[in-house]
Amino acid sequence: MNVAVIGNCQRAVWVKLLKALLPSVNISSVAPQDIVNQSSRLVGFDLLIYQSNFENTLTKEVIEGSKKAIAVPTISFRGFHPDCIYLSDTSIKSPITYHSFIVFTAFKLGIEEDSVHNLFCEKLYQKLGYFDEFKSECESLSNKLSSHNIPSDLVQKWSGGPAFMHTINHPKMFIFEDLVKSILTREGIEFRDISVHELLTDPLFKASVYPLYGTHDQQLVEPDKLSFKSGKDDRILDLHTFIRESYAAYRRMQSPEGVTCSMHQHDGLGELSALFMGVLKNTKGTVKGATHPYRNIPDYCFWRRSIMGKDESQIDLVVKSDITIRPSDKVATAGSCFAQHISKRLSADGFNYYVAEQAPPHFEASQVKSENYNVFSARYGNLYTTGQLLQLIKRAFGSYTPDIEAWQRKSDGRWIDPFRPNISEQGFDSLEELEQDREKHLATVRRLFETLDVFVFTLGLTEAWQHKQSGAILPLAPGVVGGSFDESKYQFRNFSYEEVYADLNEFLKFLLQVNPSARVLLTVSPVPLMATYENRHVLVSTTASKSILRAVADKAERSYQHVVYFPSYEIITASISRAKYYADDLREVTAEGVARVMSLFKLHCTIDNDKDRKSTVTDGLDDVVCDEESLDTDDE
Repeated sequence: MNVAVIGNCQRAVWVKLLKALLPSVNISSVAPQDIVNQSSRLVGFDLLIYQSNFENTLTKEVIEGSKKAIAVPTISFRGFHPDCIYLSDTSIKSPITYHSFIVFTAFKLGIEEDSVHNLFCEKLYQKLGYFDEFKSECESLSNKLSSHNIPSDLVQKWSGGPAFMHTINHPKMFIFEDLVKSILTREGIEFRDISVHELLTDPLFKASVYPLYGTHDQQLVEPDKLSFKSGKDDRILDLHTFIRESYAAYRRMQSPEGVTCSMHQHDGLGELSALFMGVLKNTKGTVKGATHPYRNIPDYCFWRRSIMGKDESQIDLVVKSDITIRPSDKVATAGSCFAQHISKRLSADGFNYYVAEQAPPHFEASQVKSENYNVFSARYGNLYTTGQLLQLIKRAFGSYTPDIEAWQRKSDGRWIDPFRPNISEQGFDSLEELEQDREKHLATVRRLFETLDVFVFTLGLTEAWQHKQSGAILPLAPGVVGGSFDESKYQFRNFSYEEVYADLNEFLKFLLQVNPSARVLLTVSPVPLMATYENRHVLVSTTASKSILRAVADKAERSYQHVVYFPSYEIITASISRAKYYADDLREVTAEGVARVMSLFKLHCTIDNDKDRKSTVTDGLDDVVCDEESLDTDDE
């Protein structure tokens, strides 16, 4: 007997139960997005089980071509979690996938974050009708079962015991077992009559779990005892953490006025404003120490509590992270020299550092290094500025082809790619060889951006040189490692905050178009400028440049849901380290400094089953490729 099961996330539980109850039956699992591609394969099954909300997706040939097709209900139930909602903009991510109507409404009404927990009270639950949800949801679920020819008295059985839902659309496993057995009995299919849910792991318990407020039986749970479980990393969040991280996500909304939920559309914010403010007014006197807004914020928000009297090893500047990198994620890197430390550590720790442009198999280790393979995810060299990053993705996808001549070295006449001046120690024999290598490189970059999961970009500089005619931005001035400087062709640029952000913003939008699921992690390099072309001290230019880059990263993080900033710059440069993370030249970052950055990066930004594994990588700067160092050498 061959059975196919079609549905959403609930499909996994159906499949697991059917395999246990019908051990001799072949069970196939089909996701909705695969129905069209596998429609011909679905014809001829002995039994086709599909969630009824996907009926329109199935072709007539599939349903009629199967010996028996059974529509089963998709179980949803708000009675235990009336506060659990989805937003109209699904790109806005809650810390546990689902949103709270109370928290989201409080944000929309401009209620201070530290006051929101006071709204989780009986009076507001009552006013919002939360106590009425359970009865009406039971009636609705009974009707849904009846419409699928399933005994509706199952609902009475379920409602008489403990909560039978993890969230509004994730039932517990015993619910599915009752449904499966009822349908198999109805269809005359023999099965093993055992209590399967007591023996198997519930697949949906691995996802997010929303807490019970106690609203269905009015046995209220105190707000301080509410616990939210994240499905991403099994974090358990208390109410205060859930509110704080939800607010952080909402602050990054680009158009908050346009984001709604169904309850807002029904009730309107005007009525809700009066209701919420009235509840807060009556509870304000019970807020512990609520004499001013700073009373209830975390200790890490205060210098005295989080910095004074502490060793830098005790200070963790990363209070939370909105990005999680798993070992299977394709992680690509680009940017200044410091970005290479992230790729080295990810590789050493067993993560999937994504190198799209691989060295030819016959290359020896010395050739791989001299030809700059494995330095970044592709052989694009240092991308110091956001302008370089933007023009790279545009060149890769053919929307920008700058007309700029290649450079020729005076010493040996070999050719240099102006966009990658140090990509090859040997240079290129001819223009044809250079152009072929460039074409292959850009094709690889295109594939890289289309297929990466996480893109780590380290912002390094605001200063650059630009080809006047084409507008192309270069990592080095002509004449440093190739070509010759001609002020009629090239000009110095020190990009302003507005220009740097405009380029990064355009890049982020471009990346989303070609790879909608891509996540971006931004850092700012803590390495000072090697040289400045401005008529001022190099340290002053360093401060100006890094300040602009840090402000741009902050703006990007606030503007995009999928963009996160990691404070490697602050970890190295902050006064708490007392300059111990810099070498004697006060520029190079020591191995100890890199190790500190990467230990916090691993702790907060990755999921690893072996958190205690020691990296074998040496984190000094000896093997880091840095085009900028060519600016200050003794060579003529």
